[in-house]
Amino acid sequence: MYDTFTLDVDQASELKHAAKRNGATNADLKTLSSGDNFAKILPFLRGRAKIVITSVFQVLATVNIEPQEAVTVSPEYFKSAKVRNFFTKNSDDWHGIEVPQILEREIVVRSVEQKTSNKEILQELGESVGLNFSEMRGFLLWSLEHHTVYNSSHTVNFYMRNKHGERRLIHAQMHAGAGDWSLHEGGTGGTCIGDVWISRK
Repeated sequence: MYDTFTLDVDQASELKHAAKRNGATNADLKTLSSGDNFAKILPFLRGRAKIVITSVFQVLATVNIEPQEAVTVSPEYFKSAKVRNFFTKNSDDWHGIEVPQILEREIVVRSVEQKTSNKEILQELGESVGLNFSEMRGFLLWSLEHHTVYNSSHTVNFYMRNKHGERRLIHAQMHAGAGDWSLHEGGTGGTCIGDVWISRK
């Protein structure tokens, strides 16, 4: 038998500190207090259920990028995207790619909410995880224009395919003061809490 519910000052303080310690917001507590949401978590609190996480991400924003003209990727194209450096094993793998024109496109910005793996990220996002060059360029320019960053390291992660059709992980770091970006190919990063990923909607 469970005790009759009461909420004294000490318990209210415990709840407040627990929420703050675990990253909850006022909006989260309001949602918890709405409808029968509290009843839904009681089985877990009383040891009769498990919580299954259905996504490793939290959606931070949806960015509408402007239409982009059809182009052939070249060093000049990277400059037009405000890319200062592209650190890659073979730059020829990225030049000569024919990029079709795109209309206005929505790019979703997500934050990793639990430690995960690149395999799990690919499984969750599917083909939307890959950007083409026009989508990448549109997002990079939009972020600079709106002075928008999503974490303290000023980085975002995404996949692109090189001219051989091979999917490669790209880390993009904004240099806000200089108004440009550096791109880094490869590695297995982007899987820690707080890392940011972008993909097509």
